[in-house]
Amino acid sequence: MKLAVVLRAIAIVVAQSLVAGTLFTAPLQTAFAQAMDMEPFLTFYKDPRPERLNGFFERYAAAATDWNAFPPTVGFYAVVFRKYPDWIERLIPARLNARSADTVDVALKFAGNEDARKKLKPRLDEVGHDPSLQVELADLPSQLADIRVMRPTHLDICWGAFFASGDERYVRMIIEFMAQTANRSEPVAIDIVAIVLAITGGPREILGQLKPKYGDEPAREMVFAATAAWALADNSRNHEKVARAMDTYVSGHPGTPASKLLSVLLRRPAGAPKR
Repeated sequence: MKLAVVLRAIAIVVAQSLVAGTLFTAPLQTAFAQAMDMEPFLTFYKDPRPERLNGFFERYAAAATDWNAFPPTVGFYAVVFRKYPDWIERLIPARLNARSADTVDVALKFAGNEDARKKLKPRLDEVGHDPSLQVELADLPSQLADIRVMRPTHLDICWGAFFASGDERYVRMIIEFMAQTANRSEPVAIDIVAIVLAITGGPREILGQLKPKYGDEPAREMVFAATAAWALADNSRNHEKVARAMDTYVSGHPGTPASKLLSVLLRRPAGAPKR
């Protein structure tokens, strides 16, 4: 059976399985995102007034229960701090913890504001550091746009940057990351969609089949690609810029496994007119 036929059949189940309001690229984030008022974060680029973010990061940091919640805020506040340097001290939490402090430090690095970074360093160092978050944020480039996406943490940083800026280049980074794995073969693309189903509550048999079928590292890369595909599908429903970036990739890469996968995530057959 051809890839496009398989994907169209699976797409119906994917559409029914995707959790409304999914924000980031791992199931862990869904409950947290639903517990927070994420509207200022998710729609900032549509109404980019920094006063909308007053108190947001403090509430966010207080509600987060794990380091996983913080990479999206790195990308988000890197954009905000660069655009509104006079708001930096007003927007960071009055009561920092190790995770929010690490986030602020890397966001300021990405924003290119070394003066603010040096000024705040004693305050950031005072609360310590989160070992897991520091590992995940290690070896990042000095510029946000230079990130080479290699794992879900980087995907989350890109989503945060997109929500702050509305810049489609961050969506394109996510698409390219997903595509480099999906384009290995049509069977790989089909299994990536099966993984999306599994991580959104569908049949989970594929998760036990990946390592025997592909090996440890390729299996891990496919799971990462699936998390990227999941987030693209869900965010394309609420952000036309995401759907447009996906459409552009499909038009520019006709007939590839990744294009066929994106077409069904957009819920239209490959080659159909754009919305």
